[in-house]
Amino acid sequence: RPLATAIDPTETDDDYVGGKQFRAFKYVGNDGTNNISFGFKPDLVFNKDLDGIGGGYPLNVWDTTRGDDYYMRIPNGNASTTSGSDYLEFTSTGIKLDNSWDGLNHSGGNYVAIGWRANGGTTTTNTEGSVNNTLQANQNAGFSISQFSNSSGACTIGHGLGKAPAFYIVKIADSASSWGVYHKDLGATKYIRFNSLNGATTASNYFNDTEPTSTVLSIGGTWTGSSIMCYAWAEIDGYSSFGSYKGSGNSTKGSYIHCGFRPKMVWIKKHSGSSTTYGWVVLIDEVNDNVNKAQFKNFWLDTYAGAGNNYPVEFLSNGFRHRNNNANLDASGSDYIYGVGRRSKQLF
Repeated sequence: RPLATAIDPTETDDDYVGGKQFRAFKYVGNDGTNNISFGFKPDLVFNKDLDGIGGGYPLNVWDTTRGDDYYMRIPNGNASTTSGSDYLEFTSTGIKLDNSWDGLNHSGGNYVAIGWRANGGTTTTNTEGSVNNTLQANQNAGFSISQFSNSSGACTIGHGLGKAPAFYIVKIADSASSWGVYHKDLGATKYIRFNSLNGATTASNYFNDTEPTSTVLSIGGTWTGSSIMCYAWAEIDGYSSFGSYKGSGNSTKGSYIHCGFRPKMVWIKKHSGSSTTYGWVVLIDEVNDNVNKAQFKNFWLDTYAGAGNNYPVEFLSNGFRHRNNNANLDASGSDYIYGVGRRSKQLF
């Protein structure tokens, strides 16, 4: 099946190259001005300390809707934190760091940066849900950011994606709260937490037991506050994939997951019971030195990566295969959800 121009990595138009929608890569801190090029302006950025040299900071979450003076952090679930004015600045080609803050830019420290493009920070008011929301959406890449206020319990918001999202994360930004995650293969009757090792739980107060539609997604009574953030992703053929699998337990030729393209980044979460040690495991080929067997050295939940190179996952032309039976990845009979972003030929 031919790829849409908007996500085809062989295209050269700056506005539409797949590599101008999403990027994940490693950078080195320098304690000073550090221009990190994505090749586009990202609207959502995850930064993560990889080796603990900078003090072992956890994942930081930044977006252009709240602005670059604010970040939220995994795993503590704290409210949005005011940063120093020069911690991070969104630029037309990426981000600029002008501070020695150890969570982003300690000299010699290794960090990962993951960025998604929405609408360049330009927002609109969406009125399709039961409450209005401030929205920026990118239908080409299936990604949107919503900010809304809710004081009345269960509600709906317009997500702007043109198709039902497969995965979304909700967080109250103005108070301490968990990060709630919807995944299409768990369904709206269950939730899983972004800031927890635990597996999926059945409850109606997260997503109101209501599946998202092509225009709105449902928010349960848990989410009340004056500033609630929702980051939503829809599947785009040939560019992104979300699914689930049952672990094989085979230590040399484990589960194969077909995506239809070569991955750039894969995240995996065990959802049957707890995930033992690492929770949300993230594999990025460049972070893992471009080797075909991408070791997991990066986790969205821990303070820094300490697992080493013991659990290889092979990135293939149409998906990925486990070459291990680690409990976080492919244990016999365990259930897992995943998300995959496409590798781009242009930038990587």
